[in-house]
Amino acid sequence: MFRQLAAHVAQLCADPAVRAVIVSGAGDRLYTVGADVREMAALARQGPDVREAGARAWVDAVDTALDAVAAAPRPFICAMKGISFGGGLELAAACDLRVAAEGAQFCMPELRLGIIPGYGGTQRLQRLIGPGATKIWLMTGSVIDITEAHRIGFVDAVAPPGYEIGRAEQLAEAIKRQAPLAVAALKQVLRRGADLPLPEAIELEARVFAALAASPDVPEGIFSFLEKRDPVWSGACPSSLRGFA
Repeated sequence: MFRQLAAHVAQLCADPAVRAVIVSGAGDRLYTVGADVREMAALARQGPDVREAGARAWVDAVDTALDAVAAAPRPFICAMKGISFGGGLELAAACDLRVAAEGAQFCMPELRLGIIPGYGGTQRLQRLIGPGATKIWLMTGSVIDITEAHRIGFVDAVAPPGYEIGRAEQLAEAIKRQAPLAVAALKQVLRRGADLPLPEAIELEARVFAALAASPDVPEGIFSFLEKRDPVWSGACPSSLRGFA
């Protein structure tokens, strides 16, 4: 499934008509129950060397997909409902925004199986909600409700029951009204800058700000604002902005 996800992300990001992506679970009751423990049991029956090699191959395949989501030039919005457990929450953490319906419950139960989150969850979660909240959540294996998930900053927007995708679509529509190059550049500056010392991050921001000024979208945005009309974005990317849009 995650290999298919990686291929699908590449297809979506190659299509200029796609401006934002919503990720949700199939069905009416839940977002995800996490990895199939029965599938993991087949690996657990093997010897230590085989288990280690198999586990590494497993997480490498998943990390490839989730890294593609995190690095994609399009914003990804995760819409969750009902039960949201395990590896699916690591996919949610790789997305840019997380919407959840009232009544949703969240749990990272990996330590009960003798493992840790292996799909980037330990690192993305502490960047989202801080090291303290991450340690409490992961070390205790607690089930937290929507109020707590929103309080600690894991959930960005709360929706009425059954309206989580509608709320995600509202956010996607608002994003679509912005300049596509600026949206892509913003995502990359936020992602890369989070891992840099503050002076280097500010220099990165300044460099991308100046590179965007070379785009025809900047005069279009300014004059459409002054003329009180909708902008027509060209999407033309200056060479100095390559790698950011």
